[in-house]
Amino acid sequence: EFESTVAAIFTDAADSYFTHEEIELSYDPVLEAKKHLVIGVQTYWFLDVGAKHDHSVLTGCYVQQDEREPRFQQVYCFLIHIYPQGYPLTRVAGSEIADNDGWHTEKSVKEYLDEYSVDGMRPVFGYDVTGNECMKALFQSIAVDGEDVKFSLQKKSAMYQRLKYYMEKRLLHRVKSPQFNYQFGRLRVTKSKRGHLDIIHHEKESDRD
Repeated sequence: EFESTVAAIFTDAADSYFTHEEIELSYDPVLEAKKHLVIGVQTYWFLDVGAKHDHSVLTGCYVQQDEREPRFQQVYCFLIHIYPQGYPLTRVAGSEIADNDGWHTEKSVKEYLDEYSVDGMRPVFGYDVTGNECMKALFQSIAVDGEDVKFSLQKKSAMYQRLKYYMEKRLLHRVKSPQFNYQFGRLRVTKSKRGHLDIIHHEKESDRD
């Protein structure tokens, strides 16, 4: 069923890869109400590292077995922190920096991981190093262990296909985020003759990740 689902061409009236219904139904008001109660459970974190003109985005999730279908897990994204465009990566990571660099302070990755530690153990953390190789050394310098992920076209294609399936089956739950609605509603995909997602981009170049 999974293969047949992702092999189809997914479009809505605006040719978005994710439909309006999928985006709207991924919002979980119950999760929104209890997101502050997640402390003390096993969580998983990923940082999408933004280039100079993009936003860095940190997402925190936890998973639960799907009672209806044991093969799958329900994914609950209880935190979506979107850093300002161009926000210094040293600040994103949590390095000690001068307070007079012209930027206001946002909660760093290191602070989040410390806050959501369980029994002194930080949660599982991964980050995107595609075009940002400096991040590995940066996190090592502040003693933050993480899985550095480099997205090839094939990996990115597989990721979006799996995400599409989870959105269709309502296995993904997330808190309120206007940027999530905006970005997911403008994602465009073209496919190769072999069925792979060749190009993943937004409708306009100004729609930054």
